Amino acid sequence: KRLKEYKDLFRNGAMTVCNHVYRWDMVCVFDAMKFRKMWFPIYGEHLMGNDSWFMRYAGGIPVAQTRGGMKAFNEAFDELHRRRQWLHVFPEASRWRYYVPVRPFQKGAFTMAYKYDIPVIPCVITYRPRTGLYRLTGKKNTPLMTLHIGTPVIPDTSRPRKEEVSRLLRESHSQ
Repeated sequence: KRLKEYKDLFRNGAMTVCNHVYRWDMVCVFDAMKFRKMWFPIYGEHLMGNDSWFMRYAGGIPVAQTRGGMKAFNEAFDELHRRRQWLHVFPEASRWRYYVPVRPFQKGAFTMAYKYDIPVIPCVITYRPRTGLYRLTGKKNTPLMTLHIGTPVIPDTSRPRKEEVSRLLRESHSQ
């Protein structure tokens, strides 16, 4: 409902942010966004192993480790924005499995939102106990998850970048 309410706001793309609590929580976000093609930065070591093909297929773009690589990384996101693609970032910067409070956000995602002048859609994953049929499947100590979608936070590019990035971060985290 919330996405339909603001659909005109998302014509030039958008950025979703979410707490990072599970290896496949990006799939939860993609599902909530109706499996819209989204791109997300991912550290190179996560693109190795048995499921690396899925990370790339899902839209993972490796974060560069060198200055020259970072230039190409930024150019890739510039091109994605030019195509009005959606971006997804986990602003907590690392994953803590099933951690309950939302950890502090890093400012990188919000700097990108300011740079591209796209709304930030805050999302949060919460937990609930296994009940009903779910008690019969899966590990007993693994909770069920619910994704909540917040109200979009719109950058004001007429304000100084540093102040506006801080406001975007604060408002997204509070939601």
